[in-house]
Amino acid sequence: MLNLQRKILNSNIEEHMKEAKYYDRIHIELYNRYEQNRITSSLNKVIQNFNINCKILEIGSGTGNLTIKLLENGFKNIICVDISKEMIDELKKKIRNNNNNNNNIKFIISDVDSFLENDKSKYDIVFMSSVLHHLPNYGTTLKNIKKILNDNGCIYITHEPLPPPKKSMLIKILSKLDFYTYAVRYLFFISIGKLRFINRNCEYSDYHTGDRAIDILQLKEIFRNDYNIEIKKYPIAKFGFTVYALNKLKYFNSFEFVSCRK
Repeated sequence: MLNLQRKILNSNIEEHMKEAKYYDRIHIELYNRYEQNRITSSLNKVIQNFNINCKILEIGSGTGNLTIKLLENGFKNIICVDISKEMIDELKKKIRNNNNNNNNIKFIISDVDSFLENDKSKYDIVFMSSVLHHLPNYGTTLKNIKKILNDNGCIYITHEPLPPPKKSMLIKILSKLDFYTYAVRYLFFISIGKLRFINRNCEYSDYHTGDRAIDILQLKEIFRNDYNIEIKKYPIAKFGFTVYALNKLKYFNSFEFVSCRK
C-alpha cells in the first residue's frame, strides 16, 4: 500500500513538472469558456457568505484556476498548497502578470497529507479543483480536511470524474469530434511554438479515474453529520460546444461537491 501511495505521489510530481508551463493550453476542459463560466458561478455562491478576510486553504492550487478568481474577488488570506514546484511557479507568474495583490498569499510545496499532518490551523473555506483523483487515498484526506474546518466552514470540490457513463452513438460521435478537434488544435499550437509534445503517463497520477473514479457516496458519508451537502453532476469535454451538447443530452461525467456546516 505504501509503495502504491509513493508511486501516485511521485507520478504526480513528474507529470505536473512536465506540463506546468503548458497546463492551461493542454487542459482546455478546465479553461474553455463554458467551464470557466460554470466554475465562476459556483465559486461565487460559496464565497458570498464569507468576508474577504476569512482564512482560505486551496489544496492543489496548480496554475491558479481558483486562486485568481479569489484574488479578483478581494480575498486576502489564502494558503496555496501544491505538490508541484513548477505549478506553483506558474501561479506566481500569473499573479504578477495580472497585477493581483499577493502580499497575503502563502505558497507551500507539499503533498496534501504531509501538509495536513503538520499544519495546526483552522480554515473557513477549503477549495479543491481537479485534485481528489490525484490523491492516494482521497477518503482519508477528506476526513483530515474535515477536522481543520471552522465552525462555519465549507469545503468546495469541483472538476472530479464520475465512473464512465454509458455512451449512446450520438455521444460517441460528439466525443470523437471533440477529441479530433483538440488534436488538430494541439498540433497547431506545437507548430507555432505555443506547445510542445509531452509524453505523459497518467496511469498513477490520475489514479482515481475510469473504473476507480471518485465515489460520491463515500464523500457524502464523510460529511453527512452536521453538514449541508450539495452535489451537481455535469459534463466535461475539451470544447464548450461539446459540453453544451452533452449537457442537453444529460451526459454527466464529472461533479462538484459543496459541504458547509449547518
